[in-house]
Amino acid sequence: LLPSDCCIVGQNFGANGSPCVEGSALPSNFTFDCEYIVADSPVSIAMIAILVLIIVFLLVFMAVFAMKTSDVQIKRSQPVFVILACGGGVVGLLTPFFMIGKPSDVTCGLTPFCTFFGVGLMYSAFLTKMIRIDLIFNNQNMKKVVLKTSKMLVTFGQICGFVTIMLIVHLAVAPPEARTEFRIVNGESVAKSVCKDNTGDITFLLTVFVHACLVIYGAYTAYKIRNVQDDFQESKSIGFGLYNTTCVCVVIVPVVLALDLEITVRFILVTLATGIAFGGTCIGITGAKA
Repeated sequence: LLPSDCCIVGQNFGANGSPCVEGSALPSNFTFDCEYIVADSPVSIAMIAILVLIIVFLLVFMAVFAMKTSDVQIKRSQPVFVILACGGGVVGLLTPFFMIGKPSDVTCGLTPFCTFFGVGLMYSAFLTKMIRIDLIFNNQNMKKVVLKTSKMLVTFGQICGFVTIMLIVHLAVAPPEARTEFRIVNGESVAKSVCKDNTGDITFLLTVFVHACLVIYGAYTAYKIRNVQDDFQESKSIGFGLYNTTCVCVVIVPVVLALDLEITVRFILVTLATGIAFGGTCIGITGAKA
């Protein structure tokens, strides 16, 4: 029988011209390809295990920083922002989970949301940490600088709020959608459920631009504080995190977006990229002081 979702939403006829009526006989030259990651497949289980392990590490780091706020070394690391950054890492690591199973409008929207919101939350927290250090050690015009955590949380909220608003605007104006696409494979019409991500929309490009500026300004600020005393300066570890993110953005993401990769290969690449960009960054920056 012809599945009801063999037809594109709003379309009255299938690829071969037959009516999109549930219960119609399936044409001999028509194939409905359920091309998506099955939750209990070996690849899915292995990738999920990797992500869960990284998430557990980050949760442990968050707990350590929360419990040892009175420790001098932890206190100088600004634990509130470390916890927020690791929280952003956890959100970003959820991205591959929404690639499992048949695509829906909800999962198609949550995939970019977790990616962008994770980057925004993580780097807004790291940037706020570095801005505080820069204002204290590189401000030659002020004899004494007092920047309480409450005041810096306002700065964090402004930075993170701006990038988040851009993301929300994009998802509201050009939301990703689950669609059925038809392709001709070996002379047969093949229907596949895919996410249409609207990457060409101007709001998507602006969202990418804003998040890229956040990362670039973070690199600039890390360079500015490179000479402060070791207990406070974290430019080397921040640089390590930026290196991870750059590798993912420059190498892996274009490959995934540009090439029509088999779904399992795409899922593995996205999972590994997510682990490097979010897990590797947070563990590399915060692990030494935990």
